[in-house]
Amino acid sequence: MAGEELQELWGGKVERSADGMAFTRVGKVIGVKVPEVSFDPKQVTSLDTPDRVHEYRKGFGDPGEFSVTCQYTSDGYDAAMDDQARAATFYRVTLENGDTFEMKVLASATPPEPGELDDTLEFSIKGKVSGAVEFTPGA
Repeated sequence: MAGEELQELWGGKVERSADGMAFTRVGKVIGVKVPEVSFDPKQVTSLDTPDRVHEYRKGFGDPGEFSVTCQYTSDGYDAAMDDQARAATFYRVTLENGDTFEMKVLASATPPEPGELDDTLEFSIKGKVSGAVEFTPGA
């Protein structure tokens, strides 16, 4: 059945934009975490509540954190530092089937950590998502 095929990140891409219009590819991506929205429950228990059991309603949503991990290159890390210098950067994650997740992120770049002599260096771009994550199903 269409839409039920399992998807993986392989074949997809992560892109960035300063203005949310013109996107460029983030290079050497090895991992990405699309944020998970959580909602703050608000208690609405009253004297009319049946069975003395608390009742709740959904409060404001917290759009969560975005992160992408890349193999280190000087150009890649320089672009991540540009993202960090902006008030916010737009990111778009596209899966191979065309599904997209777009979000505005208050980004920060984490430098590579020292490792073994023959390790491949990695760095991350992480940040708080501002506003809703927009999901668009692929065609």
